[in-house]
Amino acid sequence: MKFGDNVQDPYFSGIICQVELMIHKSDEDSKSSGVTLTDSNVKSCIQKALGFARGKSPSLPEKSEKEKILKVLAQSLSQLREALQPGSNTEEGISKQAWILSLKATEDSLKTKREMYGHSRG
Repeated sequence: MKFGDNVQDPYFSGIICQVELMIHKSDEDSKSSGVTLTDSNVKSCIQKALGFARGKSPSLPEKSEKEKILKVLAQSLSQLREALQPGSNTEEGISKQAWILSLKATEDSLKTKREMYGHSRG
């Protein structure tokens, strides 16, 4: 799947925007704690959120300040789908498949940004 396939669709772009906003907020919050998040860190959090979406329980260590921030980001990303639901009826909200595609598109965007700018987030 290519990032552009879903990002052009207004439905997916709205979801992806919310995911990116959450990542940006976490990135800004981490800087105030003296921690720098890299694309690799963010990609790992997205992978953990994908694991949660697929019904798995990925490990979330908390040995350092950075790992604590990453744990919060991974958990927040996994809870975002629920927060974006318009009501209690999930059939009206974001399907599991659409959520997974949105997370994968966001993950793919990290690669796209590196190619465009020649460097990663960190």
